[in-house]
Amino acid sequence: MAVAGAIVSSQPSLGPTQQQTSEKNYGEDHNEKGNITLWDRWFPESISIFNLFLVVFTGVLAFVGIFQLNALNRAEHISATSAQAAKKAAEAASDSVRAFVESERGRMFVSEIKLIKKDANDPQPTIDYSFVNVGRGTVIVIQASIERELIGLEIPRDVTYDPTKAYEANNAVGPGAFAGTNTKPVFLPPCAPFSTPLTADDYANIAAKKARILVKGFIRYRTGFDDIYRRNFAVVYGVNDYFSDVAVPGYNEEYREPKPK
Repeated sequence: MAVAGAIVSSQPSLGPTQQQTSEKNYGEDHNEKGNITLWDRWFPESISIFNLFLVVFTGVLAFVGIFQLNALNRAEHISATSAQAAKKAAEAASDSVRAFVESERGRMFVSEIKLIKKDANDPQPTIDYSFVNVGRGTVIVIQASIERELIGLEIPRDVTYDPTKAYEANNAVGPGAFAGTNTKPVFLPPCAPFSTPLTADDYANIAAKKARILVKGFIRYRTGFDDIYRRNFAVVYGVNDYFSDVAVPGYNEEYREPKPK
């Protein structure tokens, strides 16, 4: 018995029990969990870090894009405002120049139109006419036209001119100077005769206010600013050797011709 006990006591002790092993593993796991950092808790895998940077980078790009878009909108608005202001300034300057040009340019007006008869029933009375420059600058008369016809009491509404009655010219007319059939130093051709000579009955109808003599035409002239103006004129002859202006629109008007592009 003593020998058996000695043998048993001399054998090595067995390993820990299952319960002791479980307790040890639990303790190790608990210690490992306790040693995990906050970074490891948030980003347990490397892909999580990549996703975070991707989200942050995308947000930065969106912010920069919004900022740039806002900056572009502001720049566009400022550019449009500046362009509008520059356009208004240019228009104002152009208007000022045009106002100065208009104040300094020459202006041609009809000075006188007379009907000169050799006798009471002259079939082809002479039309004596002249223009005067009432402006400040010299003009160059480049074309003129004058014609006459016997009409009734109604003035034709359409303003037309016979192109065969127009003639070219190149006459300088200074401020206050005249140009006409009997003016010096600038002379203009006389008015063409009536297509049908007047009769005694025509003069009787004129005296009875049943007919009138219409004298119409135009003058084109160039100013010192290289603008071309055209002035239309028209008068009617009635009793007492008197001419009166035609009030129908278009007959007595002046306008500046557009420059060729």
